[in-house]
Amino acid sequence: GPKHPEYKVAKVKEVEAMKKKKGSSVVQLECGDIQATCITSFTNVEEGQIVILAPEGSTVSGKEVKRQKLAGEWSDGVLCGPMEMGWSGDASECIVLDKRYTVGDFAPADQPGAGGGGGGGAKAAPDREEEEDTKAKTKGKAPDSDDDDEEEGKKSKAKTKGKAADSDDEDDSKKSGKKKGKKK
Repeated sequence: GPKHPEYKVAKVKEVEAMKKKKGSSVVQLECGDIQATCITSFTNVEEGQIVILAPEGSTVSGKEVKRQKLAGEWSDGVLCGPMEMGWSGDASECIVLDKRYTVGDFAPADQPGAGGGGGGGAKAAPDREEEEDTKAKTKGKAPDSDDDDEEEGKKSKAKTKGKAADSDDEDDSKKSGKKKGKKK
């Protein structure tokens, strides 16, 4: 698949929770011959992961990545999640690539497994399976709810049928009574 012009494939070397900023971590990344430090609030970052780094000088969401101090820690890169890449997915989690991406290479531009010709069928297959699973799950659920609806529907129909018939009869007898009365 096409490569991103700026972002690189990096490996998480260490993750340290920030003391000053709750819910954020200082992440040390190794990216070929570059070491980068990112401050991130992604909840799923772990050592050893293959991730996407927007290095210093690249552009994330229209802003240039600069070396800056955040809550007392230097940051010179941005760890990318789906939002930074313009991909679909959970914006609170960073993108974790599989091991076939080489650290230091340019990152994939297209979401792996989301079509767009990302690295052949190997990656696309698991996604498809997942979709089938969810379909199967909903399939399982659907008939149950249909049964309930049908039963309820029958019951309520029966009830209304009974009522309707009664009122019809009453109306008929009244009507016919009146008609008979008129004829006399």
